[in-house]
Amino acid sequence: MKECRNLFFLFLAMSLLSACSMMKGVQTVHDQASSAHQTKDSDKITFINDIAIKRNGHLSTQKVKGYSSPLPASSLNRGMESPAILTLQQKYAQMLGVPDTDIDDSSLYSFIDSWYGTPYLYGGDSRSGIDCSAFVQLLYGAVFGIISLPRTADEQYKDSKKIKRIRKLKEGDLVFFHIHSRRINHVGVYLQNDKFINASVSSGVTISDLTDPYWQRYFACGGEPRQAVDATGVASSE
Repeated sequence: MKECRNLFFLFLAMSLLSACSMMKGVQTVHDQASSAHQTKDSDKITFINDIAIKRNGHLSTQKVKGYSSPLPASSLNRGMESPAILTLQQKYAQMLGVPDTDIDDSSLYSFIDSWYGTPYLYGGDSRSGIDCSAFVQLLYGAVFGIISLPRTADEQYKDSKKIKRIRKLKEGDLVFFHIHSRRINHVGVYLQNDKFINASVSSGVTISDLTDPYWQRYFACGGEPRQAVDATGVASSE
C-alpha cells in the first residue's frame, strides 16, 4: 500500500512538471509574437492633423491625404519656441498688422518691448527719459552690435546711406524727419508694414505709422548706417 502511494505522488509530480514546461513554451511563443508586433508598430506613423508623429518621438510635417490644415506650414514648428517668444510675436504682429510668423527677430522685439512706453526727455538716455537719437543709438548697440552710431539725429542722417523710397525700407533701417525745420531733427527705426519705433515727444517710446499724415508731412528719407553697410558689404538699393 505504501509503495502504491509513493508511485502515485511520483506520477503527480511528473505531470505537474510536464504541464509547467508546456505553459513556458506557450508563453515564450506569445512573448516573441508580442515583441515582433511591437517592433513593427514602432515603425508605424500616427498622424495628428498635419503632423506625422513616429512613436519613437521623431516628427515630420507630411500631410495626411484628404486633410487640409488651417495653419500655415511655418507655424507647425512653434512648439520648439518658448511661450514668452510666442507671446512677443503675437503682440507685435498685432501692432504691426502682420502675420506673427513675420516677427522673427526676438532680440529686436525684446529690446523694443523692454523700452516701450519710456517717456521722452530731450538729451535723456535712460529709462527715466530718453530722446529719439539716444534710443536709436542704444537699440543699434544692443540688437545689431553697432556701438559707434553718432549721437544726434542729424549726425546719424549724415552718416547713413540714403534710401529715398519707403517701399525699399527693410526692418532695422533708419527713418529721418525734419519737423518744423530744414535740418533732420527726428529719427526712428523701421520695422514692417510702414511702421517704425521711435521716441516721440508726445508718446515716448512708441510705434508710429509712416502713412499717418503727420509723419508723411515731415518724412525726409530712410537710411542705413554706414557701419551696417561696412559690416555686411551690402547696402539697400534706393
